[in-house]
Amino acid sequence: MIEPMRGSGERAFIACTVDLLATGVDIERLNAVVFFRYLESSILFYQMLGRGTRIDEVTQKYKFWLYDYTGVTDLFGTDFISAHSSGKKKKTTGGGEDGGDDGEGGDEPPVIQIAGQIVTVNSEGRFILTRREGRDVKIPIDEYRREMLQQVLREAGNLQDFRQLWIENKKRRDLINHLLGENYSPEVLRELEDMQDFDYYDMFAHHGYRAQALKRQERGQSYLDRNLSWFDAMATDTAIVLKGFGHQFGLGGTEALESDSLWQVPDISRAGGLAALKKWGQPGALILEAKGRLFGV
Repeated sequence: MIEPMRGSGERAFIACTVDLLATGVDIERLNAVVFFRYLESSILFYQMLGRGTRIDEVTQKYKFWLYDYTGVTDLFGTDFISAHSSGKKKKTTGGGEDGGDDGEGGDEPPVIQIAGQIVTVNSEGRFILTRREGRDVKIPIDEYRREMLQQVLREAGNLQDFRQLWIENKKRRDLINHLLGENYSPEVLRELEDMQDFDYYDMFAHHGYRAQALKRQERGQSYLDRNLSWFDAMATDTAIVLKGFGHQFGLGGTEALESDSLWQVPDISRAGGLAALKKWGQPGALILEAKGRLFGV
């Protein structure tokens, strides 16, 4: 659903979900957010609201519409946001170092938002504000990472099992949706770890299984370089399509391989797309083999 929304040529595209698109999703062209749900958490409200705040230069979207049917906009200006948003020094009464009545306190701890989740930084470290058992709680980044990786390790106990899970579209999406459902955002972790140039696969493989992490372009190029004999053995059009997988992974990672727009890439389309794969075997089996070779580096 997400990829068609991002690239849809339709004038209108409406998606109705419960929690699935609340955090960790960036769809820049989204221009309306409609609330039919009652909320008490200001954190969750601002996370959901953030889905509409992205700017899209292509469609010249610089604003969005907010429709409130449940009174959630009453959460605007709650203490959670106003306590950190000003960036000014807060006044204290008799608490300054000089003992004055109107001394200036220290700077407020910085607050940033990553993929809809609130991250705070103070002298004690970095924390993520998230939901636990219906409450808003502050969790250290290291603990957040460890808990997320434990969720992944429960699904795949070793790197080989994880690789097999990752190349199967449904299993991979089920894993990501499970993490998001448990309030763990892979996008938040990727940005905090400064791994924006890496696919989620390499982030999880590196932190969870101690595998070497390759950037998207490095992995895509390695796939092309290490499989020359495989490409040479097949029909030219088939090879062009499968080589295109490496190029597209380098640009957009795993998501690029699972998007319908993959088959509209000029080189892949001119070579025949799925029809070219049929010349060499079952397209589904070939795609799985290509992914296995891509992530087997």
